Amino acid sequence: MALVDRNAPAGTRARPWWDLTRIPPPVLIVAIVLVLLPVVSGDFVLRQIFCYAMILGTIALSLMFLAGYGNMVSLVQMTVAGVAAYMTAIFGTCPTVVRGG
Repeated sequence: MALVDRNAPAGTRARPWWDLTRIPPPVLIVAIVLVLLPVVSGDFVLRQIFCYAMILGTIALSLMFLAGYGNMVSLVQMTVAGVAAYMTAIFGTCPTVVRGG
């Protein structure tokens, strides 16, 4: 990537890499919702609904790449699903709270 765009009209400047106007609005909205999700939702929504949605979304995405673009069906997508389920199980655990009586 060139530092200077030679085809740009004189007097214009290239936008920096951190410029938020380059991000499409739907992507920005989804990112904001994902950041605010732990603040506004409960434990059930985060663990049960959101984690299962991420697992099933990963399976669907792997099938999309293999069957849609690659025009082949393989069992490799279940490896991706297993990795997603394992990561959810590892990162989804919380320490047991001991309450005094």
